[in-house]
Amino acid sequence: MSQRDYSEVIAGYCELVGAEGAAEILQTGNLTVNDIPVSLVYESNMDREDILICCELGLLRTDDPEKEIRTLMQSNLVLYGGSIGGCLALKPHSDVVALLGYMKLADATPERLHMQLSIMAEVASMWRQGDPALFSPVAQILEPGGQGTDFQPGL
Repeated sequence: MSQRDYSEVIAGYCELVGAEGAAEILQTGNLTVNDIPVSLVYESNMDREDILICCELGLLRTDDPEKEIRTLMQSNLVLYGGSIGGCLALKPHSDVVALLGYMKLADATPERLHMQLSIMAEVASMWRQGDPALFSPVAQILEPGGQGTDFQPGL
């Protein structure tokens, strides 16, 4: 696997979805999926290569940001063990919430990348529409006395 393999996945993704600009995506890492800003980064370290994904959900939605941030951080406990290995974060110097994920380059295909980006963009759309149920079930499971207070991901 290599930067060349990453380039082939991006070119194949663009062909699959009928998007032009694979060269620009490779240069900047920026694209939009269903009008949602997404950034891709190729990362290589000693033992593996990944495609890192940052999908902008949007601004914090409540007038109680501390409570919302707490709910988002609790949601990370569940998201981390999911298929995208994702987590929620605040982008630096802003109140923009981002959904972060990755895909092992060895497992990446244009189809798998399309599926993962589509799912992440759908989550962003739900966030932007103010869907109150998006992360609230997680908060209910994790609150004291909730049904999942002993929840431990990966165990």
